[in-house]
Amino acid sequence: MSPAAINQLNQNLLNLVRSQSLAYNTTIVAAVYGDGVEVEYAAGVNDRHTNSPITVHSRIPSGSVTKAWTSLGLMRFVESGDLDLDTPAYLYIDKWLEAQDDLPYSTLLELWQGNTVINTVTVGQIMSMRGGFQEYSDDYMLKWTIEHPSEDYSPYKYIEDLNKTFVFPPGDGGQYSSDGYVLAGMVLA
Repeated sequence: MSPAAINQLNQNLLNLVRSQSLAYNTTIVAAVYGDGVEVEYAAGVNDRHTNSPITVHSRIPSGSVTKAWTSLGLMRFVESGDLDLDTPAYLYIDKWLEAQDDLPYSTLLELWQGNTVINTVTVGQIMSMRGGFQEYSDDYMLKWTIEHPSEDYSPYKYIEDLNKTFVFPPGDGGQYSSDGYVLAGMVLA
């Protein structure tokens, strides 16, 4: 690829990152490395209180950054034919839950106290944040962390403790959901 073509590609990608950041009122950080190419982009707000912009050197909590890696892992399984985005997620997650010896519940349906809606949520709906899940409570997580300074908050505990009412029927809307991505990690497991 010629230097002019690389420069044009860089400008196009930077414009895309900026426009998507504005369109979705979100922060985007992207990096591409390989074959002698290093490209880093950042667009959006780093601190909403000060309205400072994000940079490629900003620190970001690892929880949100892992969503991209989780999606990449899921898509690798889709590519290999081992995962179908239209399949209800419980078919994958229940296999993992059943294999755990130390958990009180072995199915998502048990975790959701018999609410069968959970069994209709597909892997694709989880990945696109269209599963209808609530978002976790920062206040609850802070309180738990302070009260349990030497303990890890496991993905299972995260799912066990979350608010299991649905914001909307799966597929009927969109809402940012870290909770959904914990379930996506269980699909990978």
